[in-house]
Amino acid sequence: MKNLTIALAILFASACARTPIIVERIPFNEAEFLALAASGSATVTGKAFIKTTTGSIHFAKNVQVRLNPKTSYSQQWYEVNYLGQSNIADADPRYLNYVHKARADGDGRFSFNNVAAGDYYISAPVFWFNEIKLEDGSIYKQRLGKFICYEIHVEEGQTTVAEITTSRPFNVALSM
Repeated sequence: MKNLTIALAILFASACARTPIIVERIPFNEAEFLALAASGSATVTGKAFIKTTTGSIHFAKNVQVRLNPKTSYSQQWYEVNYLGQSNIADADPRYLNYVHKARADGDGRFSFNNVAAGDYYISAPVFWFNEIKLEDGSIYKQRLGKFICYEIHVEEGQTTVAEITTSRPFNVALSM
C-alpha cells in the first residue's frame, strides 16, 4: 500500500509539472545584418539604473550593456521575450557578432563609440540584493530588480544619450 501511495504521488506530481513553452526563433537572416553598416561616427552614452518607489536608486554596476541592431531577428526577441515575457529559443551564435557590448561602471555609466546610424534595442540588467534579517538572526538576501530594454534611434555623427531605466518607479513591495 505504501508503494502504491508513493507511485500515485509521483504520478500526480509529474502530471502537475508543466514543461515550459519555448517559442522557436525565426531563421537567422545574416544578409539582413550584413546590410547594416558595421560602424559609424555616432556615440551612444548613458546610465542604467532603477529608482524605487521609496526613492532609492540602484545602478547597473559593472554589468554588460548591449546595443542590438533592430532587425526582424532582434525584434522577435524584443516582442516575444522582453515584452511578452515568454521563453524563446537560444539565439543563433552568429547573432552575437552584430551586438555591441559595453561594460557599465559602478555608477551605471556606459558608452559605445563608432556606432552606425540606425535603430537599436539597448538593454542592461539592473539587480541588487535586499538583506532581510530573519527571526533566527540569519540574513536572507533577496534579489530585486529587472532586465530593462527599449528602442533608441541613432543619428550619424551625433551623440545619443540613453537612460536605461523603468518608466515608472520600481515598486519593491510588489517584488517581495
